[in-house]
Order: sequence, then structure tokens, then C-alpha cells
Amino acid sequence: MIPGKVWRRTRSIRWIHPSYRDLVINELVQDEKLRLQFLSLMDLEGIKIAVSQAGGATGDRRLPLMGSEKSWEMLQTRCLFLINTSEPNVGLNLLRVLRSAALDATAGVKCKLTEVLATCCDAVRQSWDEKGITLKAEQLKDYFEASIAVETLPVSPQLGPSWRSAYSDFKKAVSDVLKNSVALDEGALLEWARLTAVIRDNEPRYLKQIKFPETFESDLTELLRIVEEECAYVPDSGNPDDLWSEAERFETIAKALEALVDLFPKRKRSVNGVLSKVTAHENEVRGLYYREAPDEDEPDYDPVRESSDSFDVDSLFCDL
Repeated sequence: MIPGKVWRRTRSIRWIHPSYRDLVINELVQDEKLRLQFLSLMDLEGIKIAVSQAGGATGDRRLPLMGSEKSWEMLQTRCLFLINTSEPNVGLNLLRVLRSAALDATAGVKCKLTEVLATCCDAVRQSWDEKGITLKAEQLKDYFEASIAVETLPVSPQLGPSWRSAYSDFKKAVSDVLKNSVALDEGALLEWARLTAVIRDNEPRYLKQIKFPETFESDLTELLRIVEEECAYVPDSGNPDDLWSEAERFETIAKALEALVDLFPKRKRSVNGVLSKVTAHENEVRGLYYREAPDEDEPDYDPVRESSDSFDVDSLFCDL
């Protein structure tokens, strides 16, 4: 140990294993002093336990650790501590947990939960803004979904840094195609399209401020030209892995174009026209893959891609 230096260890209680859950909860419910100590030191997993809605042997135990006003004070205090001292995604996961609990709660409890949620939304937003964090589409979407559960809608995070970052990545992807003759970066395209769609759905004033979509018509025109040219190229039959990757790339491009159809309503026909070519190209490449990979079973369904929302496993269990 360095002489004269004070060493501090972050004090927290972490949940260890689900098999201990009911035993520990029963002990905490019976001992208020121990319960309050747990609330003051719990991590995100502990908060999930505190606001859980369907526990116990019969599945009807609700918010087992929130039996007093002091408990609610400790919950809010601990939530704010975690938001201000943890990685950005911890705060976002916390909002998901509180939102899920509030949606399932009875009227009286829901009021208390939404009060905590409102305070946490403001704290998360302030933390993001102060640190200048650029948000991905899914992160921003989760924030807005949590904020909708609050009666007085919380202030939106600063959208400019996130949108400009996504747009810059998209522009670089287009530039790389033109200057370096590389394939279009489908991930950058999809992220820009999805982030713009999230902003349109939740804070359309920002898009009006930057004059979207009218100011960005030329970007769409260039993009459609590039994608249409890529659709005309059919890769040589060869490495099955390369064929599969190419099919996956065009599936992602198709998802982006699906979002752009709504973002550029005046260009709907032209975007849909290119989208049809993208889907046809994807299916053609997948067909080549199955011919080159005889050990792979052909799907017993129509291989035409259908759009679908992504499935978030974490969100399924966020209220446990």
C-alpha cells in the first residue's frame, strides 16, 4: 500500500444466484433495518428484485422490498447513484426496468414508480448531455419509450450530436464507395435511417429544424444510384461464406430502405423500386449459397425476406 494514500472500495451488494432469491427476499421483508441497508447498496439486479411484480411461491408477490416511504426514498437515491457513477447503458437498463414495473403496477404503486422514473429520466438525460454522449437508435428509442410512461413528459436528450454522428458515418460510407470502390457499409446506412426514424416519431421538431427531408434529397439520390449499381453485380459462385455475408448485407440494406420509404414520402416510388431490386438480389445470392453449400439444408419455406423487428432478450426479463 502506498503510504499516506486512502484506499476506498465501492460499497455495493450484488445479487449472486437466482436460487437464493426467495430465501433472501423473505429475510429482507422481515427485517426493516436489513432491508433498508440492502436498498442503499443494491446494484441493478437488486433494483429488479425490489420492483418485481410476480414473485413468491404463488407468483403474486409484488414489490417485496417497497413496504414503506423510506424504502421508496432509498430506491430513488440508489437509482440516481447508479446513473451518475456507472456506464451509460446501466442508466438505460434502469429506465427499462422501472418502465416495465410501472406498466404492470396497480394505480397507487404506479404513481410512485412513475415519480422515480421521471426523476431517473431527467438524471439520465442530464448525464448524457453533460458528457456529450452520442446515442444509437436503439438507445434513444428506449429512452423515449420509458419517458412516455411519465405523465409530464421528460425533456428529450440533445439530439444534434447523435444525429450528426450517424449522418457523418453514412456520408463516409457513401464517400468510400465513390472514392475507394468498396462495398457500401450497410451498418452505417441502417443506423442513420433508424435514428432518423426514432427522432421523427418522438421529436419531429428537430427534423424540421434541420430541414429534413428536403435538404437531404441529393443524399438519397446518390444512395439509390449506388445501391442499384450494386444490385447489378452477382458475385461469382465460390466461397459459401462470402455468398452468405453478401446476402446478409443486402438484407440490412433492405431494412434501411424500408425506413427511408417513410422518411422521404415524396420519393416513395423510387425508393420502393430500388427496394424490390435489393430483395430480388438478396434472394438470388442466397440461392447461389445453397447451391454452393450442399451440406446445408434448403429452407422448407419461401426464402423471400420479410421485415421484422429485432428481438431483445434482455427486455423480456427486465422485470424479473
